[in-house]
Order: sequence, then C-alpha cells, then structure tokens
Amino acid sequence: MTEYELTFASANSVHYPKRITAFITEPDVIDSETGMMHGTADNILPHAHTQLLEAALRKAGKEFRVKYYEGGGHALEPVCDRKTATIELADDWLRTRRTSGVIDFEQKAKTVIPCVNKKLVVDWSKSLEDHSLVHWEEI
Repeated sequence: MTEYELTFASANSVHYPKRITAFITEPDVIDSETGMMHGTADNILPHAHTQLLEAALRKAGKEFRVKYYEGGGHALEPVCDRKTATIELADDWLRTRRTSGVIDFEQKAKTVIPCVNKKLVVDWSKSLEDHSLVHWEEI
C-alpha cells in the first residue's frame, strides 16, 4: 500500500470500526466471496475506500464482485437503492456461480455461512415449513 492508502485507512479508523479498515491491510481475514457496492458521491465513506479494498482483495487472490454507482450517495441514491442493488448483485452471483462436488440441498446436508461472530446455517434435512431450517449459531 502507498503511504496515502495507509494514511487513509488509519484516518478512517478513528471514525469507523477497525473491522472495516482491517480488511484493506489484512485481506486474508476474508474467507468467502465478497460483494461490494458503492456510490461515487458518498460523502460519509468515500468510494476510494472500496477501491482500496478491491485492490487488496485482487492482490490477495480473493473472489469478489464490486459495482460502483456513478453519482450515488451513501445509500446509492438517487441512482439506485440498496435493496435493488443487493438483489442485482445477488442475482448476478447466483446466475453465474458454479458448484463442484456435493450439492448440500440434494444431499440433505447443512450449508454453513460464517459471519463476523456467528454463522448462518441452512439445514436442508428439514422441511421448508420448519422454522429452524435457517438459523444462527455461535461460532
């Protein structure tokens, strides 16, 4: 990282939790594909932050998707809204994602998605009507 990039990350750590800026300096903490969207007119968190993260993820060989909304603010408006942007990003990811090996649903297995301090579990052995089909567990 350049001195500017490190200064940017350090300066923003005063205003934002370390977990946000740590991703730029320590991208190896990210262990799943990442989706990012950012408005270029965001006056709360400049889109340069996402560009730094994008560069760090690329350098670390991580899988990610990023979309910048030209003229979009912190909530992506007036160009778009977060809900629509999230659906578009997820739709693109789901349509182009390829699986290899065992498919959890067909095997009635569990899909586990690690998050910050919990994991999201989808237990495909349960019926769709069972409220515990999707649940959170402690890590």
